[in-house]
Amino acid sequence: VVLVFILSIASLVIYFIDASKDGVEHCQPWSVNTTQQIDLAFNIFFMVYFFIRFIAASDKLWFMLEMYSFVDYFTIPPSFVSIYLDRTWIGLRFLRALRLMSVPDILQYLNVLKTSSSIRLAQLCSIFIAVWLTGAGIIHLLENSGDPLDFTNAHPLSYWTCVYFLIVTMSTVGYGDVYCHTVFGRTFLVFFLLVGLAIFASCIPEIIDLVGTRSKYGGTLKNERGRRHIVVCGHITYESVSHFLKDFLHEDREDVDVEVVFLHRNEPDLEFEGLLKRNSTCVEFFQGTMFNSVDLERVKKAAGSGA
Repeated sequence: VVLVFILSIASLVIYFIDASKDGVEHCQPWSVNTTQQIDLAFNIFFMVYFFIRFIAASDKLWFMLEMYSFVDYFTIPPSFVSIYLDRTWIGLRFLRALRLMSVPDILQYLNVLKTSSSIRLAQLCSIFIAVWLTGAGIIHLLENSGDPLDFTNAHPLSYWTCVYFLIVTMSTVGYGDVYCHTVFGRTFLVFFLLVGLAIFASCIPEIIDLVGTRSKYGGTLKNERGRRHIVVCGHITYESVSHFLKDFLHEDREDVDVEVVFLHRNEPDLEFEGLLKRNSTCVEFFQGTMFNSVDLERVKKAAGSGA
């Protein structure tokens, strides 16, 4: 799964390179087009992977109708057709951007995302970016191709100009410096904005809320100096911590090269924060509870001592 995701992103990067050039179709032999050769190798892998998934799928119909199957339908065949016609066409390779929606699943698989808020934040960001890049790819293709049947009113736009145009439009700023010329481009934009504005209006506030409400004491212990540490839980208040540190860090103690990590469900008040800052060289505070295995892993309880 991770390998497929990496190759999909690599294929998307190749699309970005090709889309940065003028036009969407070129009469260039396959033998001299390096990016097309690399993309073909990726598509051969995707085709083999598609058939393996199809054989392994318990519900063949559901597999044929899922989103990533449609991505393969529209991105793999054009690569082989381009070789037969001896032409290079941008095509629908921008659909590979939809693979970005699997980023949260990949990060959970790699044990990077552990909390519900971080998973939700990754989901919102991946959906927004995937829809944004995919919409920009469609605008780029329609505007540079022109309206059928004559294709004479093509409007040259770079892919990154389309990316800029969509984010300005979805945010309802609309500078007016870039706009769609073709009928197909304008028609698509009308329907896309119904979805894009809804996503922008729902995702962005929730992303800001998740980032804004994230506790500054919700990180992970980074014992870069290799010092031993103890984890202190229980009745954590300014008075109890003050007395504990006064005794634990007393100059008469021979071995005080130990980091003290406090774990409590509530954030410290201003007075408590001042105490932590005065002893920041040997004290850290994390918000959490000893009954949560994720919180215990954050403070590396297995590597420390409990108190």
